[in-house]
Amino acid sequence: MGGPAPYRPTNNLLSLTGIFDPDPPNLVRTFVYDPDMNNYVMYEYVGNLLYRPPQVLTFTQYLHYKQLQDQRNYFKKLSDNYAYQSQKPGFIPAIQIHNETFERIFGSPNITLRPQGSVEAIMSGQINSNQNPLFNTKQREQFNFNFDQRIQLNLTGMIGDKLSVATNYNTDAQFQFDNQVKLDYKGH
Repeated sequence: MGGPAPYRPTNNLLSLTGIFDPDPPNLVRTFVYDPDMNNYVMYEYVGNLLYRPPQVLTFTQYLHYKQLQDQRNYFKKLSDNYAYQSQKPGFIPAIQIHNETFERIFGSPNITLRPQGSVEAIMSGQINSNQNPLFNTKQREQFNFNFDQRIQLNLTGMIGDKLSVATNYNTDAQFQFDNQVKLDYKGH
């Protein structure tokens, strides 16, 4: 009988194909209006080559496509602005607390924190098998989780204008006093 059957992906897999595949960076989409048919034809080129077959869009499909593109561009612009603003003080954006008591104690409503460091979490499993006939079959195999974590964290920041915070924490430190928290309050 012939060789092995050819691989045929399922319909579910076919429906997911291409969702996460990004378009090439030099892809150019052009739309041409066809007045005879009252349609738009979308051409996608990479260089001088046609990347995909031309697609014919009705006016409502064209408007829907343009609306989605504008929405994506708008959200990308918002996320870029947020990323740019959050990078100025550090990883955590500046926090403002508008409270008169807080401002009297700390000098200003701003809290800025700059964490640095690394976190490593290792998770594994272990199966122990014991062929002792005195145990029932469920007790002969046991599964255990193993968790290992390492944290090395340095945190510097200011709470208002008066209180500065410096923290050094390491799970691999030899002694507990190596992990330090320094608070420095300077009044006006």
